[in-house]
Amino acid sequence: MSAPNPTTADPGTVIFYDLKCATPNTCWSPHCWKARLALQYKHVPFRTVWVSYPDIKPLLGHTQPEAKTVTLPVIQHGQTWVFDSWEIVRYLEAHFPTPSLLPNPQSAHFFKLYNDTVLVESVWNLFAPRVANILDERGKVFFVRTREEDLGMKLEDVGRGETVDQIRRPLGVVARNLAQFGPYLAGEEVTYPDLVLLSTLLWFQRANPVDTETILDMFPSSNVSRAPIVREWFDRVKGLGVVQEEPAE
Repeated sequence: MSAPNPTTADPGTVIFYDLKCATPNTCWSPHCWKARLALQYKHVPFRTVWVSYPDIKPLLGHTQPEAKTVTLPVIQHGQTWVFDSWEIVRYLEAHFPTPSLLPNPQSAHFFKLYNDTVLVESVWNLFAPRVANILDERGKVFFVRTREEDLGMKLEDVGRGETVDQIRRPLGVVARNLAQFGPYLAGEEVTYPDLVLLSTLLWFQRANPVDTETILDMFPSSNVSRAPIVREWFDRVKGLGVVQEEPAE
């Protein structure tokens, strides 16, 4: 199967390049979720091009000419190409300003870094190897080969002996913030940090639903009549995590 052809975009419609998986029209990648959730929350007209792992570089390498590894998400808006989930939300905030997701860009960027480098890294070995089971067949072959080359071991050996409890301490910081300043991560309104954490948990849920349930229930509320802190927040925002139906071409 050859890579899909680059798309000629209607200047009013964003073309969103997302990672393909075994289930049609299903988003799973946390980084792609960040961009997708921002597009959907802002009601930006867009359509999706689903790209298998081995097709990313042939199709979109021109957007990241100096990168050793070409990554998704990528958006095309008219003649403008933007890659990286953070750069995409900044672009959307500038061109589709309402509703705002970045009332405090510095804090939002800090939380994204904390999520990606502390929260996710604490249990990366438990969730990332399971990505292979999500992917389309060509993507799976590519993912397993390249990741095993990078790691120097079989994927099934990654994370052996590790437990989901490793996320308890870094996630506890988030839970305490929610308990004090909720209902959302930055207070009374949904902002980009909510989409970042939701993206991570949607990925976790897709890759390993049992461990994700454990994570959601780690921090009981001080009010015994309420759900655990992170689960209560997740139940509040998870409705955003739906791949919306797109108009036919």
